[in-house]
Amino acid sequence: MPATFFLTGAFAEAHPTQSVTVAQRDERLGDRSVGHPSFPALTDDEIRTQVLGAAATIRATTDADPAPLFRFPYGDFDARSLAVVNQVGYLAVGWTVDTLGWRGTSAGITTETIVNRVLAAPARSC
Repeated sequence: MPATFFLTGAFAEAHPTQSVTVAQRDERLGDRSVGHPSFPALTDDEIRTQVLGAAATIRATTDADPAPLFRFPYGDFDARSLAVVNQVGYLAVGWTVDTLGWRGTSAGITTETIVNRVLAAPARSC
């Protein structure tokens, strides 16, 4: 199943092999900021630095361009932070199911847990 992976710049830098592997599988990459901060708390310049800095690191690491897809850390944004992200050429992408995969195996999240959460979500049409 095709997927889009939203990488932080910090992840791409710390895990270059995994980042390249995802990009080489022809999976779509998106930008998730340099360090995953809450965007409403940032200044406009800090927002630009987070988005564009992550994009530069992701491109340098994977040779893939994450533009124009951007996912706000924690899904946390306001009208101003959305406008700044749009001004630098990115479109915000949300999600319909939180798989809880981010909690990791130490919290008991398994592949089966993730699959079951996705399959139990209500169907959505475009």
